[in-house]
Amino acid sequence: MRSFHHILGELAGIFLLMFLGGISLGFYYMETRQLTPPDLLRTLHPPALDTASDYLGVPFPMRSRADLYPLATWEEDLLFPPTANLNLQSTSEEVTFVEEDRNDIRVVYHREYPDTRSYGLAFTSYVEEDTLYVKSSMKVKNLILNRDYHGSLQIHVPAGHSFENITVHSKWGDVDLQLTDPLESLRCYNDMGTLRIHAEGSIGNVRLDSRMGNIEAFFLGPVTEGHMHTEFGLLQVVLHHSPPLPPYLHTGKGTIHSDFPYTRSRTGDLQFSTGTGNILLLDGSKME
Repeated sequence: MRSFHHILGELAGIFLLMFLGGISLGFYYMETRQLTPPDLLRTLHPPALDTASDYLGVPFPMRSRADLYPLATWEEDLLFPPTANLNLQSTSEEVTFVEEDRNDIRVVYHREYPDTRSYGLAFTSYVEEDTLYVKSSMKVKNLILNRDYHGSLQIHVPAGHSFENITVHSKWGDVDLQLTDPLESLRCYNDMGTLRIHAEGSIGNVRLDSRMGNIEAFFLGPVTEGHMHTEFGLLQVVLHHSPPLPPYLHTGKGTIHSDFPYTRSRTGDLQFSTGTGNILLLDGSKME
């Protein structure tokens, strides 16, 4: 049986013959077409793209810049009967709640975008099994977003109407919820942006999660069970009712300030944590 080194020697010989053959073909090509080495390199260079090099000093294809396309807008203004539950999914729109004197739920969607098929938008809202679904999505392909495009999503609800369950999942936009009535559960998830929650009524179960952004939560009513976490950002929670058991507080890299006794053991019904970021747990009764 041939040794490993013998096989390597044969492979090296084959590659050397291929290399010399390539050089010979190159010289033959130059001789038949009367080309110099610089001429050969120019023939092998790819054709120049229609580029613009004024964006961060880096050349990009001209049509990949979003600001070269006309500004368009998408507007939706929809009405729905009051429902027990709300499920909202958004991309980069700013999400706000508005309570006012009305008998129905009004969903107002506004979105700016460059008028090109490279910037895809989708929006839908409907009621199913006593749940109002509001969904927006965005897909960008081969497009450099070198300007801002404003987007907003407003939920107008009747004053005094109480959702039993609210679920909000936002990718990049801020979420600002003003809640006056009791809730069985509140769940908010944000990949990037700030979660602002102002709840006046009691809440049975709260779950707030952010990957990169601050969480600012203000609870006037009691919270029975809560899990709040941000991977990178500030976690600030104001409680007006003392927890029956010391809450669990933990930060990977940050500081902790609490007006209430707390534990570092993962016990209790209230748990607050950050990966990187400070935790502020404040007693709202001291602010009055």
